[in-house]
Amino acid sequence: MTRTTPGAATCRYPGCKNEPRPAEEGAGAKYCGLPDPVSGQPHTALTSFRCRQELATQGGGTAESEDPGPEDALWHPRRRRRTDEQRLQQAEADAEEARSAMLELDAQLQEALAAKAAAEQEARERSKDKAAGLRLAREGSILDELVDGVNEAMDWLLDRDK
Repeated sequence: MTRTTPGAATCRYPGCKNEPRPAEEGAGAKYCGLPDPVSGQPHTALTSFRCRQELATQGGGTAESEDPGPEDALWHPRRRRRTDEQRLQQAEADAEEARSAMLELDAQLQEALAAKAAAEQEARERSKDKAAGLRLAREGSILDELVDGVNEAMDWLLDRDK
């Protein structure tokens, strides 16, 4: 069992005076990992939490909270606030980018609808012109009747002068 040397960090398990196990990659270790003499459970964050909860219910007080160390950057109020602000700024930037993309797509959609409407109108006009051309060219058409009318008028005028 390792005991602490003066000035060294101690295990965060309630009442434990051992040094934390050597740190692995990432954040430093906070618990010794040795079994608790009463419960037999190893000293870990989870067992420490459970022990503090049990002590709080037995003592009628509140569970003592762990003091976050410097490795717990997100638990520090100012750092947490800064992180929250950064997330909020990122979310606002993402929302603005999405809004801009949506407006651009809306403009493209409006252009496409206007072009489609213009093409449909042009097709309708061509269809009317083609139909009118057919009426002018065939026998019994307006043009044919007009030519017949002009011919009759000329015949009438020529017969009158005789």
